Amino acid sequence: MTSERMYIVKTVEGEELPPADQETLIKWAESGKIKAMDQVRSTLIAKWDKCVNLPFLKQILLAQQEAEVLKQERSAWSKLVARVTLKAPELVGGTGLVSTRLETYPSASGPIRLLAILTDVVILLVIAIAIFFVSMGLFRIGVLNQANGAYVCLTAIFLAVFFYYLFQITFRTQTVGQRYWGIFLIRRNGQPFWMGRVFFYCFFMMIFGILTPIFLLCGGRSIQELLTGTRMAKVKLVKNRA
Repeated sequence: MTSERMYIVKTVEGEELPPADQETLIKWAESGKIKAMDQVRSTLIAKWDKCVNLPFLKQILLAQQEAEVLKQERSAWSKLVARVTLKAPELVGGTGLVSTRLETYPSASGPIRLLAILTDVVILLVIAIAIFFVSMGLFRIGVLNQANGAYVCLTAIFLAVFFYYLFQITFRTQTVGQRYWGIFLIRRNGQPFWMGRVFFYCFFMMIFGILTPIFLLCGGRSIQELLTGTRMAKVKLVKNRA
């Protein structure tokens, strides 16, 4: 006759629960008595591990963590901070909005990325045409002349493209094209990043952006991603289990 393995759980608050079998742990997980980050060990082995790492608890605790993230009410300030720092919710983490893990989001495919780029190019083309006509109007009324008209127009277009990407990614996480095709930029190691990294991403994109299709076909990442330690990921859709 073999006895079933027993487990000891220590919650993040420091409470140690009495030894329990696998079926009891499952009931505790389903009722919310134990959480993903609580510690667990076998009564036969002194090594502690996270509850979420137990195969028979993993799906239950991941679903529990997803539900907590989806239900969490955030203030306008915390939403702004999350956008500026590009912090994304993590399925398994400490508290609230934490850094995105690398495995949380799969990498975006080359064709989808190119479609997103083309979508943004169409939008930027409309903006560039509008700037051109404004420049022509200023030229006709004498504000601009032949010496500075082209320079002002090209500079305005350059800045419009640069700040389009900078502000869209910083405050909305994605550009219009990226949002439409379901992709967004994250740091290579999955950690959050600040506006400064977005700035340099946009800066390098303006210089090397024309080579992006070639680098995507060859290595799956653009020069600007390689230089800033970022990658383009697919949005993960979470099913509402409620």
